[in-house]
Amino acid sequence: MITFCIPWRTDNSYREVTFQFVTQTLRKEWPEDEILVADTGSKPFSRSASRNAAAKMATGDVLVFLDADSYVSLYQLRQAVGRVVTEGAPWGFPYDFYYSLTAPGTTKFMMEGKVDEDDIVFTFPGPDPFDRPASVGGCVVVSKVAFEEVKGYDERFIGWSFEDRAFAYALEGHYGPAFRVPGALYHLWHPEPEKERFGQPRMEANRTLANLYRDAVDRPEVMGEIIANRG
Repeated sequence: MITFCIPWRTDNSYREVTFQFVTQTLRKEWPEDEILVADTGSKPFSRSASRNAAAKMATGDVLVFLDADSYVSLYQLRQAVGRVVTEGAPWGFPYDFYYSLTAPGTTKFMMEGKVDEDDIVFTFPGPDPFDRPASVGGCVVVSKVAFEEVKGYDERFIGWSFEDRAFAYALEGHYGPAFRVPGALYHLWHPEPEKERFGQPRMEANRTLANLYRDAVDRPEVMGEIIANRG
């Protein structure tokens, strides 16, 4: 069985719209599989803790961590899950391009299933890959064994930002680089409170913690210590 793990806390009506679109699409396309929505109640909302909570309840052998504002096609997800199930790949991404959509582009995509160039705010990777590398956010597919080996997401990350990159570094340090399925992930627009924008006070602390993981990718003993000492 596959378990979809979605961290979620509502804070405005438009987020509810994208959440319903994502979850209803999943239930239609994956009717036999498990969809878990989690919120640990922490303040501020912790995506790391909520993902871990969903994973602890999961009965599937393959975990798909999907954000409530992200869409990946059924075909790409099946390709990624197949790599884990049939080939034994420990982890990977069901996309290789991340497209962040405008508000009108999001509405168009949810209604018509298509976007045009002017509906896209930015992409990962960007024109300069050293400035905007491939994304590790939005959706990742991982075996439950691999998830447990790296002890899931680091809950020392406060709120959101960089926790998904640290998780990717931990997995890369143990298993090597992720596979990627060709195709797009669409980030659906939603309004964000000013305090949640990229100037948030916890951003730099999260970045510093993620850099510890980054610097340990090729040093397995150090990576093991980082994971073991989370507390």
